[in-house]
Amino acid sequence: MNNRNYMILKYLKEAGEYVTSKSLSALCNVSTKTILKDIKLINDDMKVTANYIEVKPSHGIKLIINNDEEFINLSDSYRSFQDYFVLSVNEREDRIKKYLIEKNDRVKSEMSAKMTK
Repeated sequence: MNNRNYMILKYLKEAGEYVTSKSLSALCNVSTKTILKDIKLINDDMKVTANYIEVKPSHGIKLIINNDEEFINLSDSYRSFQDYFVLSVNEREDRIKKYLIEKNDRVKSEMSAKMTK
């Protein structure tokens, strides 16, 4: 899997509903045809699990997760691509909260900026 495929999966997971191939192509800066080819490759990778990306004409594209554990395993295997992307607001908040709880001490505000890069 390449970083574009990771972006597609991440975007679909966060959206949680149908999105257009046009929105995915804008996100990845490629054609809709390339997005559909990538989705086929991702579905091939997920073939052994109960998870898949549904492509429904007139509705859009949606990630279907039937087995959370298998999806987490798949996501973890592509974790190396995570460093190339900006974290979502929720991910940044979660990272900061976790750090503050674990640190249990005073923290400079500059530290939170370093953590969310």
